[in-house]
Amino acid sequence: MLIVKGRPAEILGSKHASIKANISHIEEQLKGQPQSVDELRKFSDLDLDEMRQKLDKNEITPLQLLRAFQTKALELYHEGNSGICEFIKEAHAQVNDLTISWDPGREKAPLYGIPISVKELVSCAGYDTTYGLIKLCNRPAAEDSVLLKVLKAEGAIPFVLTSTSQMAFSLGGENVVFGDMHNPYSKNHQQGGSSAGEAVLLTKGGSPVGIGNDAAGSIRIPSVFCGLAGLKPCSRRLSDKGQSNLLKDMVVCIKPCMGPMGRKVEHLAQVMRTVLRPIMFELDPIVPPLPFDNYTYLGISKPKLRIGYYTKFSDPRFIKPVPGVRNAVERALNILRSRGHDIVEFDPPEPHQALEIYIRCLTADGGKNMLHVLKNEPLGEQCRGIQTLLRIPDPLRGIADMIVRRTTGQSLSLARMVTRSRSAESVIKLMNTVQDYCDIFRNTWLKAGDLDALVCPVWACPAISKTMPFCYVSAPILFTCLYNILDYPAGTVPVGRISEEDVSAAMTEAEEFGKLGDAYHKNFFETQKGTEKLPVGVQVVGKPFQEELVLRVMREIERDQT
Repeated sequence: MLIVKGRPAEILGSKHASIKANISHIEEQLKGQPQSVDELRKFSDLDLDEMRQKLDKNEITPLQLLRAFQTKALELYHEGNSGICEFIKEAHAQVNDLTISWDPGREKAPLYGIPISVKELVSCAGYDTTYGLIKLCNRPAAEDSVLLKVLKAEGAIPFVLTSTSQMAFSLGGENVVFGDMHNPYSKNHQQGGSSAGEAVLLTKGGSPVGIGNDAAGSIRIPSVFCGLAGLKPCSRRLSDKGQSNLLKDMVVCIKPCMGPMGRKVEHLAQVMRTVLRPIMFELDPIVPPLPFDNYTYLGISKPKLRIGYYTKFSDPRFIKPVPGVRNAVERALNILRSRGHDIVEFDPPEPHQALEIYIRCLTADGGKNMLHVLKNEPLGEQCRGIQTLLRIPDPLRGIADMIVRRTTGQSLSLARMVTRSRSAESVIKLMNTVQDYCDIFRNTWLKAGDLDALVCPVWACPAISKTMPFCYVSAPILFTCLYNILDYPAGTVPVGRISEEDVSAAMTEAEEFGKLGDAYHKNFFETQKGTEKLPVGVQVVGKPFQEELVLRVMREIERDQT
């Protein structure tokens, strides 16, 4: 637990008092309800599809569902490690308005009457977007983001906001504002970030489905660590208007994307069906008016696909995935082969250049604004690692990389990649470099036979331990951030759990790395001790605006697991 003193403690005290008042308000609303806790639990235990059916048959009401999930969420909140930041006290009034004002002749969206959890960065009127930072407390948003407006207009009921890992740029669970988190499957492992709270709450059944956002893997990483399905659309598929973006004064060419998280792929599709409607295209005309393509999702328009895959980057400087991750990719490929799809190997071009481009875009101001935001904040270990990396003076970055190589064996020169764009010309050059790499990747994709999709790892290992050194936490980021810089849709789907055989294979390979003098990978593979039964999954990537096809491949992998 991070310790806070002085003026920050006063700010935090005020924030906690506000949270407590909201909870008291919700508890007061729940008093005197006709259903018992056991009856409400039956409602919250329903699958999303079952909720939809019962709502359509009038066997359950939106108010009953809301009360059921508020009751469940309160139980989890008081237990700790719920992932919740705040309860949305207006949810009860929204349900009443929905019941009274909904036109009986109007088509109901898939999430009509369904409670939904929302990551705090999505922006909800009257509530803070803190990023787990004290200095951003008590600064409520003036209005809902467009995506939240659309969800409400289509009858979904946002009922809780979920917390983020610090700065929305770490995988750790430290959050001094709303409380620390950990992986629901293991107190010794992280839940991933930055959509950390969504992952924890959904895994515990505290919400039917949720909304996260993703600028480097923030939907996909916590989803795979916690055994969930998650989708990062391309940046223009869903409106980002009104969402909080702490990065806007720091980065170029990287746009955070909001997207769904849930326990099943079909739940993600239901979210997309709900929001890809005329009202979103009216509220944000920049979004292409592309409704959800059910024919593509169901595989009707193109039954047989050409799917590429890779299990590691060919550049030897990159961290190698552990056996459990590689085996998950192979299991997914076997499922797709059995469905008659063509499977071909794919080698992402120039991965080192891609990582350097991403970090240069992320630190286009040399990390100046990020350091300013982190200043005087009680930081977790991973944010301290980021802070240390950004503080290194430019002339010493090469020396810092050399020290890291000698002490850990890590080959990547991350410190040297942090470079400030000091002029308009350098920014334009960086933007052109991004476009050039996108062209290189697209040409490689075409040469592989114009692939329909890719299957690959989300991360180099299952959920990381709380004690994992920063050099292993930062190294696998290209597995996810590659598709942020390319702006391709990418999702993750669970493919079982880590087995004893996976761990045994990791220990055997650790010994082999030791014999080869590769201390970096030896130590990394040894961290797999104790990961048995942790979730593992794969990443599915598609062409821009082909979210439905990505979901289709994910759904086929999910459905055919034995």
